[in-house]
Formats: sequence, C-alpha cells, structure tokens
Amino acid sequence: MGENDVFPEEFRTFLLINPKIRALFDELHADLFDANYWKELQNNIQHGQFNDVFPYSDECRFTNQ
Repeated sequence: MGENDVFPEEFRTFLLINPKIRALFDELHADLFDANYWKELQNNIQHGQFNDVFPYSDECRFTNQ
C-alpha cells in the first residue's frame, strides 16, 4: 500500500461528488465499488483472461456489415 493509494470502497468519495450522478452510478455500476470485483479481475488477467468492456449496448454499437 502506498500513501496515495485509493481503494474501490473510496471511489464514491473521490470520483462521484454530484449526488445525482452518484445515485445513478450506484444503480448501474455498484460492482466497481467492491474490492472483490477488482480481485477477480486481477485474477482473470493473471490467468490470461481479458474481458471486453463495451461503452455501449449491442443495439447502439456499429456493426461490420
């Protein structure tokens, strides 16, 4: 641990100052505030599994057709 480390449980404090945005983010992405989510992600990466993260739903993405 370093002096300037920020932990998932603290993301709300540092990243989500606006209460409306915080509430919506909690509703849609609460898993990002859980240390277990990040531990699992690190474990997956160590085992060569890299998950794709898409900023848009399937309906909103461009297709190659």
